Amino acid sequence: MIDKIAAGLTINSKCNYPCKDCLTGLPSICLSCYPEDPNIKNGRPFLQVSTCVEECSGDRYYDAITQRCELCDSKCLSCKDSATFCTSCGINEYLFLHQNQCLTVCPDHFIEDPSANRCKSCSDKCLTCEGLPTSCTSCDKSTTWKYFFHDSCIEECIPNISV
Repeated sequence: MIDKIAAGLTINSKCNYPCKDCLTGLPSICLSCYPEDPNIKNGRPFLQVSTCVEECSGDRYYDAITQRCELCDSKCLSCKDSATFCTSCGINEYLFLHQNQCLTVCPDHFIEDPSANRCKSCSDKCLTCEGLPTSCTSCDKSTTWKYFFHDSCIEECIPNISV
């Protein structure tokens, strides 16, 4: 530890900061980074490709096992904690986020929300819906709302009314 500099100070290191370890003869190609230190502002503890960064880029997550910023699954626009725990979608046909997965179409009880690239809940009376969450296209036969009538699911069939 250096607590006072009385004259010139020369530090020799085979690696350029923030690399903790680097390729021999290539001081800027990092193999590992110095760990996060609360005393150092703007530290760069995460290894992404061969560079130490402050945080992983949006299409990557930090893997504590490999101690690197790893790529998200190809279906995820962004992820966290693992490659397949998607936090946003929008790549190719995998547009809709549902339960941290990117899907091409939303499952039953959900409708695609293209403005947010998410699956949004249909009305609890609908099995499937279209346009609006309350505009049913089919009903869940296992519920009391099993009969389809004018974009809605109802509990009982409406008798035929003649006009």
